[in-house]
Amino acid sequence: MKSFHWFSLWAILFLSSFESVSFETPVGTFRLVHFFVAFCLIVSGAAVLKGAKRISKNVGSYTLFVIAFIYLIYGPFTLIYSYYPKGTITMALGQLCNVVIFFYCYGVLVIYPSFYARLPNLVVSNIQFQSILVVCHFFLIAFGIIPSGDAGYGIGGLGRPGAFFGDPNWFSEYVIVLFLMALYFYKDGRISHSKIMKLCCIISFDFILTESRVALIILVVTLYLFFFKPENRKVITITVIIPLFILILAIGGDVKSLLPSRFYYDLLDYQDNPRLNDINNLVTEITFYHRFQYGFGWGALPFIADTYYWRNYQGSINVMPVQILFDFGFTGLTIFTIIFFITLRRYKNRLLRFAFFTLMFFNIFHMSGYMQFYWVLLAFVLFLSRNEKSPIYNVRTTSRLIRRTLPQFEEDERKVAAAALLSS
Repeated sequence: MKSFHWFSLWAILFLSSFESVSFETPVGTFRLVHFFVAFCLIVSGAAVLKGAKRISKNVGSYTLFVIAFIYLIYGPFTLIYSYYPKGTITMALGQLCNVVIFFYCYGVLVIYPSFYARLPNLVVSNIQFQSILVVCHFFLIAFGIIPSGDAGYGIGGLGRPGAFFGDPNWFSEYVIVLFLMALYFYKDGRISHSKIMKLCCIISFDFILTESRVALIILVVTLYLFFFKPENRKVITITVIIPLFILILAIGGDVKSLLPSRFYYDLLDYQDNPRLNDINNLVTEITFYHRFQYGFGWGALPFIADTYYWRNYQGSINVMPVQILFDFGFTGLTIFTIIFFITLRRYKNRLLRFAFFTLMFFNIFHMSGYMQFYWVLLAFVLFLSRNEKSPIYNVRTTSRLIRRTLPQFEEDERKVAAAALLSS
């Protein structure tokens, strides 16, 4: 069963990337990871349930409260006033599936502490394998074997590859969060310097292919903060970053000739930015219906599809704060903001805190909070944060405890032997 659980952990992390492979059923849309997790629960659900008390204690009362409140109480509660009850029910059931995936992955890691030592290989292998997939996808597009859904963008205007994610930005989020976990293991001594350098090169190439602006920015910021000492950062800022910023301001309108079109419309050409158009559309609907206080209800976005038929709105838009405002109003946006900052402070390790921040930050530009890979990554990041100081999972801490207690144990043994000798 232990081997099966390790395989299931690897397979769930991998299959969660197959976002573009979906299956329509009478009760909803499902993906490969849904079917696989259902199979895992049938095969080994008893073992997970047996460790439920241990899992709930490890995950923490705060996390349990947040998940129970937002996804099992507050979200479904909006069905009472929802403008689109069908969408609310669909969203609630979909998130319930994601919560199950989250607890299964987290539970397996808790049940088998030995898996902790194998996580670095799991993270590195997934980065490498996904990188191979996205490169293959790019060449298939370049040779015209498969059509590109993003023609006109990417290198040479050939299109932006996204492997099986469907969206190149979701691929980039998946890889950058795994890379942050790899950095965590590198800092912990479980991944070598040469391997981390190779990963830097690999994902830099990946992000050039995908032209994911957010991922490139986060990667640069990560390398800047992680590999340069504070005094070196100051020198780089003064000699490179500030002059470059001044140069861009001086160039003015000619910036367009220096930047890829996707970067340009994010920075300067606001009229062509679909996110700003979505914000305007949703705020217009909220204003017209006077729903600022509580919103339209969870998953109610499809009800405005007839008004903005050219956008064909379904479950969500890319801008999470406005999505929350539309679904839950200012009340929900305030609750989510408070929970975000409280949660961020609870991450003591700076790298893991940044990984969690990255997961949330991506949602401002490429909403992935409803995707399965998001919840799998969240389970890994939370597990590392909750258990990094536990002697059961931390090899360095365990070795230190052994070194500290062994001499005392040997001294006690000598005293017992001496006392036995005297008494005889």
